[in-house]
Amino acid sequence: MKKLFILLAAAALLLPLASCKKDPKPGDQDPVEMKPAATADVAKTVSFASAPEDNKPTYLSGNTIYEMISIEFTESSRYILYRKPVATKAGEGEIEVVTGPYTESNGTYKCTGEFEGSVAVSGDGSNKEVTVTATNAEGQKEETKTTGNVTSTTSSGQGQTNASRTWKVNNCFVTISGTGVSIEKGFTNGCNFQEIATYAANNGVKNLDPAKFQGYAIKEITFSGANSMTITFSNGVSFGGTYTLSGTNFSYKLTAGSNEFINTTASGSLEFPKDGQAELSLNTTLKGYSGGIDLSLSEVK
Repeated sequence: MKKLFILLAAAALLLPLASCKKDPKPGDQDPVEMKPAATADVAKTVSFASAPEDNKPTYLSGNTIYEMISIEFTESSRYILYRKPVATKAGEGEIEVVTGPYTESNGTYKCTGEFEGSVAVSGDGSNKEVTVTATNAEGQKEETKTTGNVTSTTSSGQGQTNASRTWKVNNCFVTISGTGVSIEKGFTNGCNFQEIATYAANNGVKNLDPAKFQGYAIKEITFSGANSMTITFSNGVSFGGTYTLSGTNFSYKLTAGSNEFINTTASGSLEFPKDGQAELSLNTTLKGYSGGIDLSLSEVK
């Protein structure tokens, strides 16, 4: 599976930009307080780790049967589904993460997008009854009654409440530095890694093939009160992991989507200059380059 921030590793982006190219904050002594996102009252996580081995929920997508590991229904009407292909003679399948929109009614979460189906829960707690309705191996809709551990999401503090929503990228600012390279460049209309890679390759960054990043423009970033995060790209690929936010200090760790090119952790800052707006800065050092990326975000409603 393609992995989170491939460009960041290949071009070694992500140098702190807190002091560079940012607008002045309107009031450092008055933190921005946002209302919880639209579906905060029904946000839940359902884990199927304790479900009986012969009754794990599965579903057909394309030509592949996937086992559902867990599904989170975030505050911003997005689900985060961890899945793996059902084991074959080739061995255990790689864990993947997919995301998409959902609607909720009376404890039933109807999902569209990468997972077409519904999940009905009977309440919070361990070994609760869960009914998954999805396409089976024969291509028919089928109900699977199983059990799962169900937890309601509660944000810890105003900073996490601010973060726990889905965001789009308005623009980004990139720095790259290393032997013979010193780049500072802003990009408008989102964050398109192929565009960034092309600029970097044309300005001295070695061993970088922009063609590898076709379709890797960020479509959405979702953070949740359960400390989950996903980044979804225009080509339909999603990367997922967990994040921590302490004050403005931000860090993430990938739980799906890493490979030998990717630093699976990064850190920086996440700040909220205005209602419905955020500034995410990340930094790392990889393959001889230091770099940074600032993402200017706005809430998707």
